[in-house]
Amino acid sequence: MDSPELWTVRGDPERDDRYHMISIFYLFWLKDEQDCKVTAQDDAASAEWYDLNDILKKPEVFAFDHHEVLAELVEKHASFKELRDSVNAEIDQIQK
Repeated sequence: MDSPELWTVRGDPERDDRYHMISIFYLFWLKDEQDCKVTAQDDAASAEWYDLNDILKKPEVFAFDHHEVLAELVEKHASFKELRDSVNAEIDQIQK
């Protein structure tokens, strides 16, 4: 795993009904062959790896503004240009 890249910090008092939560989001690049196991902690019931293209189509499975943060990352980060192009092509096909 390479060094983490700070993506964004969110701290809107309205984003979590329980209390004013401030979240720091990082981007990590993992090597394809690397065996990385995820573990749920804090208030997460579970943790799994997902296909980015698939999970972006399911905003209802995200907590708070996490789908918005991930969508913003894919939209703005240069590393996701190929994925953006693929998704845009899919949308174009659906709209035709």
